[in-house]
Amino acid sequence: MEEICKHIKSMRDTGDMYYLGARILEEKRKAMVVEGQTAIEFAITQPLVTVSAVACEIYLKMLVANNKKGEFPGRGHKLKVWYELLDEEQKKCIEGEFNKWIEDRSDFKTELTQINNCFLEWRYLYEKGWVKNSGITHIRIGSVVKLMEILHDMCHSLELE
Repeated sequence: MEEICKHIKSMRDTGDMYYLGARILEEKRKAMVVEGQTAIEFAITQPLVTVSAVACEIYLKMLVANNKKGEFPGRGHKLKVWYELLDEEQKKCIEGEFNKWIEDRSDFKTELTQINNCFLEWRYLYEKGWVKNSGITHIRIGSVVKLMEILHDMCHSLELE
């Protein structure tokens, strides 16, 4: 069990590194919005989305690994796939927190569908237009950041021995 906890803590620590990077980028992006520096804001947005999506992916995999008593969660980047592997109580908690934030602008399932593949779509944004059928899905930047925050808090609420 000790070895399992070490792996799960390592996943959380890795997620935390991306989380911290995303928090720094988000604060800088917000400052650029206030200052009206749109070009710089967009330059920050692409890495923000990418880094936030990686943090979400790692946190979701960590929760799955913890639920499965340390079984290797596998590979893949689609957030919806990892979310579906959580237990119902975890899903209810995530949806509840997210829907409080999003209020009547949308809902969790719609937003999750939109950000599902954002890591793969946003990490090579420069390829858009060169590769056929490479359109980017419109996403709400705040949705991927909010999901990351919820998952961060959830992962840190677990008692890992």
